[in-house]
Amino acid sequence: MQKVTSKHLKVLISVLLFGAVLFTLSGCNPKEPEVVEPQTAIFEFTQVDELAEIRVFTDGQELPESKDDGELKVSFEMSMGDELLEAYGTIRVQGTSTASWAKKNWTLKFYADPEHKDPIKVKIGDSIPSDKWVAKAEWIDPTMSRNGISFRLWEAMVNSRQTEPKLEVDNAFAHLDPEEIEPTGAVGFPKTFPAIVYMDDQHYGLALLLLGHDPDNFNIDKNNPNHIYMEFDAQHGEPPEKSWIKFSAQGIGPWIDSYYPKNDDLSPEQIEAIDQLGKFLNSEMEDFAANFDDFLDRRNIIDMLLFMEMIYDWDAVAQDLEIVTYDLKKWYFLPWDKDTTFGLWWDGSGLLEGSSTRRLYSYVYESVEEKPWFKTYHTFTDQVEARYAELRDAKVFSAEAISDFALDILEKYDNEMWEAEYERWEEAGRPSVGETDLNQILSWFGERLIMLDEHFNYNP
Repeated sequence: MQKVTSKHLKVLISVLLFGAVLFTLSGCNPKEPEVVEPQTAIFEFTQVDELAEIRVFTDGQELPESKDDGELKVSFEMSMGDELLEAYGTIRVQGTSTASWAKKNWTLKFYADPEHKDPIKVKIGDSIPSDKWVAKAEWIDPTMSRNGISFRLWEAMVNSRQTEPKLEVDNAFAHLDPEEIEPTGAVGFPKTFPAIVYMDDQHYGLALLLLGHDPDNFNIDKNNPNHIYMEFDAQHGEPPEKSWIKFSAQGIGPWIDSYYPKNDDLSPEQIEAIDQLGKFLNSEMEDFAANFDDFLDRRNIIDMLLFMEMIYDWDAVAQDLEIVTYDLKKWYFLPWDKDTTFGLWWDGSGLLEGSSTRRLYSYVYESVEEKPWFKTYHTFTDQVEARYAELRDAKVFSAEAISDFALDILEKYDNEMWEAEYERWEEAGRPSVGETDLNQILSWFGERLIMLDEHFNYNP
């Protein structure tokens, strides 16, 4: 595997005869091409504090309108600061329900050759290298910040942990001594990078650039039959309401989507492990408490409970949950899409009235939607409250932290970019414009802190 890093203005990557991969760096003279097997290149962006500028050239083709339209062959210029990648590639509409939005999410794939035989993996900062990135449109969130704030908050929670491994995904190496573990860049959630997308030199939209469902970002060893990476989404089917009862072996396909192995490739042992997890999650309180540490990680689930409550993540109570295991016994829950947080409703109708002072979970009634969260809270109430106090004392749960996370995103865009965004999408009916901004998010969060301080018995 070849690694290509450039701090020059331009890097040209091309493939020569017989699949030889030749990388031409500014100021370098390449060797004569050799006949080699196709290789995957890694292009690394190191200037992660810069705005990612993505220029897509369609050669006059119409943009896809849905995922069913498939991939569109394009060429790219992608830059961060003075680092530039020129590549062939494809774009495809990302998402299902979100595909109905006027402004699309785009899955971006990069290749070194026009035949798309030689993928380029893009690495941003300390991320894993991946040949598939997503430019999120953030259509219902005109602040362009809810996803980014949420994942920065989760990262701060992870970093505040006192014992190793801090990252859930590093439990993949639990069998190794600490000195044997080498960082992979995997974090188990999407790091987000502010971006701007141009289509054929015309403003398409502001975006957040992030990794898709790449198993490498979860330290999944594809040669280890004890590793599973999947997602739970109970929002459809029968019964129509979200329900953890849907979590079972029979739920694989309708409500459980395994990213690795794929659903049809799950072994009988893996299917049985998923089914056993479902039985545990739906067990009675006494059995849940007695068996908790066999199936779940206490620190992980308590942090997820608090994280979701803090941002009022109603969408993730039984949906958009990434779930991994490295031994078919203990499982870890991790966050995904967070655009409907901080009081924003999913359908573009605006803010949820009263959400800043409304608890996410009932805490008094075990609904089918809240089963694991309700039982975790009542099994470990003292530990939940202690962790909340720890995060408050560390200023992780604070308006100042939320402001810093937001500004890390918003300050990347200048006034001209915001004006172009408004003009591009105003007539398409961009929701919540004028209703939500940074001041609304901070005001909402401040009100929520007061309510949750009381609920979790926090005394500064």
